[in-house]
Amino acid sequence: MSSKKAPQVLSGWRRWISRIQRIADGTPSNSASDPVWIAARVMLEGTQAPLKTVAYRCGFRDAGYMRVAFLRRLGISAQQYRDNFTASQPCAGPPSVD
Repeated sequence: MSSKKAPQVLSGWRRWISRIQRIADGTPSNSASDPVWIAARVMLEGTQAPLKTVAYRCGFRDAGYMRVAFLRRLGISAQQYRDNFTASQPCAGPPSVD
């Protein structure tokens, strides 16, 4: 397979796997347990990779599509998600028991 055809083939496989998953478990592909969503949330929370890189590595068509998908699914953009859930933000910790 040529390197020019590889992205087209992989894209086709991704769509095929998504269809099989929906048939197997009856859930829509935008489910919170979808590997694409899990990967995107993990990357947004744990890395400073550009949104374009996150979108590409996680299987979104592009950063714009990922933004729209986040807005539809969560009501906030991918950048807002990152800003709110970045692991580098200090955790207040558990409440004290007095």
